[in-house]
Amino acid sequence: MSALDRKSDGDRRPDWINLVLGIALFASPWLLGYADGTIAAWSACYAGGFVTVLAFYALANFAPWHEWAQTAAGLATLLAPFALGFGGVPLWVHVAAGAAVAALAGWRAWSVQHGGTDLGTHAPA
Repeated sequence: MSALDRKSDGDRRPDWINLVLGIALFASPWLLGYADGTIAAWSACYAGGFVTVLAFYALANFAPWHEWAQTAAGLATLLAPFALGFGGVPLWVHVAAGAAVAALAGWRAWSVQHGGTDLGTHAPA
């Protein structure tokens, strides 16, 4: 059985969703028309690439720190438009993707470390 098939470390849906969000964030400058070399486009590519790599790594080789790293990456993505000073469509893309990544990974990290429920699954009694 491959690492991607294991269910012993909980529900994998948050990691799969974060993988898709990372890819979408990476591609957003071209899909949404702001691939003009600005800081917003570079931020989306770097943040999207980083989230994608972290999500893939969490899927392939689970450890709780992967989830915490994804949470931090999501928060950094959410705050990037305010720290770097860009607005418009790129701002909303960063805020939405960052909030979703941080929420999903944060919930998974907390639930795994506390042995509670993990997005609809229950820890064995």
